[in-house]
Amino acid sequence: FNADKHSDTQTGVLATNMFAYCNNNPVMFVDPTGEAMDYIVNLLNYIVKIIRSFLTLLTGSNNIKDYNAFLQALGEMESGNNYAAVNEYGCLGKYQFEEIALIECGFMNNDNSWSALANSYGVYTTDDFLASADAQEAAIRIYHKKVWNYIEYFNLNSYIGTSFYDISVTSSGLLAACHLVGVGAVAEMFKTNIIATDANGATATLYLKEFAGYDLSDLFNSVG
Repeated sequence: FNADKHSDTQTGVLATNMFAYCNNNPVMFVDPTGEAMDYIVNLLNYIVKIIRSFLTLLTGSNNIKDYNAFLQALGEMESGNNYAAVNEYGCLGKYQFEEIALIECGFMNNDNSWSALANSYGVYTTDDFLASADAQEAAIRIYHKKVWNYIEYFNLNSYIGTSFYDISVTSSGLLAACHLVGVGAVAEMFKTNIIATDANGATATLYLKEFAGYDLSDLFNSVG
């Protein structure tokens, strides 16, 4: 009978007890590998994302599918449009920024300190960033333009108008998929026909489908 290899699964008080087998209820539950709770948490996160996407489709803002509507739907999928959200992997805010994304959009320096651009929005700490809707909305627009440049560099835009796993590839679906798993992973997915997923198990094909058909003209025509 060994200690759990996870020192803290962040699932409650019992999570810090490495000998609390099956959430301290070994009579009712069994978990030979010690990984069942990880699987359940990831599965629930994936289900929540799908439900949020479905609700977004049902309550769409008058069927106006411009870039602002795209961001609203993306934010709903990523965090429930919660600017203060932080997930278990340290992704930040409404759009669940990773550090590499914040570096790409110029809000973080390579040493992970907040940049002069971030400072111009009053962001000097992570808490400042989580408290600033303006900073996050500016960052996502810069980041998406960077992502689109990579999409064109890797010629992924050539897939627009084609079908992948019976999903019509659109510019907005492609951007959303790259937001989820990264441009490199999407490129590899198209090359190998193996569906890319994020750490929570959400698939790039889900984003290809759910975010299809938005007009990204406001993004492409924006300055910068």
